[in-house]
Amino acid sequence: PTLSLFVALGDTNAGATSPTGVTWTAMTTPPTGTWLSMVWAPSLAFFVAVGVSGVISTTANGTSWTARTSGTTGTLRAIGWNGVKLVTVGAVGRQSLDGINWSAAASIVWGGSYEMYGIAWTGEIWMVVGGRSPPPPNDPAIALARDGSTWSKRFSPVGAGAEPTASAVIADLVDV
Repeated sequence: PTLSLFVALGDTNAGATSPTGVTWTAMTTPPTGTWLSMVWAPSLAFFVAVGVSGVISTTANGTSWTARTSGTTGTLRAIGWNGVKLVTVGAVGRQSLDGINWSAAASIVWGGSYEMYGIAWTGEIWMVVGGRSPPPPNDPAIALARDGSTWSKRFSPVGAGAEPTASAVIADLVDV
């Protein structure tokens, strides 16, 4: 389906919708939670939002939200969609083919003190960014995967002691 609605979620129990992106209407009943990221999944015909304490919620119309069971209480900081699979990252990784049933993503990136802050799909490869807090020298703060499950760590190009906090689609990535 074609996206005909903009949806924005705020920090805690706040949200708004807009048909144009210019004029916004506050939600009367936003989903309960502290929201950190949201994505539109066209073939599923709904938005998927993720946040603190493992909250996941979906909506087709921006008004009626359905809470989903993520299977974790870890913070989910970012979510991506590649046309087939949803992948969310943060303190833990979760994945879903339908936005309703969620399972653990491989924990090669997560675990210990790792925290991922961003995710992007290039059209061929998933990329997540983040790292340890505080990050040691040569902390593997970037990971790549073709399937969203089997991650290959890369070293951070931002240098020791720094941590990337957002990802972007990069056209020329090294092979996974």
